[in-house]
Amino acid sequence: MSTAALLCGLAYPAVRTTYFVRQFGDDAGQVASICDTDLSGALTDIAEKLNKRLGTNCLGGGASVTDIDPAQPGLQLECSVVDRTSAGLESVVPRCVMMDADTPKTDKIPCWWTKVDATTCTDAPNVFFRVERGGADPPVGARTIVRCAT
Repeated sequence: MSTAALLCGLAYPAVRTTYFVRQFGDDAGQVASICDTDLSGALTDIAEKLNKRLGTNCLGGGASVTDIDPAQPGLQLECSVVDRTSAGLESVVPRCVMMDADTPKTDKIPCWWTKVDATTCTDAPNVFFRVERGGADPPVGARTIVRCAT
């Protein structure tokens, strides 16, 4: 008999830990048994909850997909983007110059760009949004705020 089977056969449910996790609600807590032979369902639930909490790179809220400059490559949406620090200071993040529909020029960063991507962004308007930072993190304590025309 394996050690895991022996431990699981003698294990008691973690009542206090389960109670603690449940206090976060169904949207934030996940309880699973280490004795389950298949943890894929629990891991999928955790990934979905993280995705919901962290958000996606998809524009929502009825953002307009009207290309304001069809002569330029890529999707040029009417949006404004700022990095706002916890002190309330804002830095404007300009739109990236696009080389083609999916490739921004990254010689001047940070910058932002969008593209229609129904595979990644399954809810209308199916627009993927990205801020290019050249591998750097956003400013510490800052939130990126995106406002687009509807």
